[in-house]
Amino acid sequence: MRLDWEGCLNGRDVGGLPSADGQRVRFGALLRSDSHNRLTAGGIAAVRAAGTGRILDLRWARETAREPSPFADDPGYLNAPLIAELAEQGTTMPDAYRSMLDDNQRQITDVFLRLGDAPPGPIAVHCSAGRDRTGCSWRWR
Repeated sequence: MRLDWEGCLNGRDVGGLPSADGQRVRFGALLRSDSHNRLTAGGIAAVRAAGTGRILDLRWARETAREPSPFADDPGYLNAPLIAELAEQGTTMPDAYRSMLDDNQRQITDVFLRLGDAPPGPIAVHCSAGRDRTGCSWRWR
């Protein structure tokens, strides 16, 4: 289900997706999106109204420096890059996929620990585009 967060271009509630054991993700539990830096005042209010207990920003430090999160000072906000920063030149996301699991075990583990210790409320996970690092690289309708 598409999130109505004004300024967010690719926000979805992943509720309803099937799990490996045949269950379904509960609606309102896990929200994924693109970067929050484009959210309008209304969009920021909508994220807060959703009651998010944790906002997990999977972007790199250079991305958060260039486009800061409006939630960076909130107690539930955490920046936990999912993968190590790519070299400035020559490495692209598709190139990084080849060794991502082998080279980023610490970062991936840290993200799951942060999901597990989240306070009550929905968890909002985002990166820059709301696709690759949030685990949703397919097109939603």
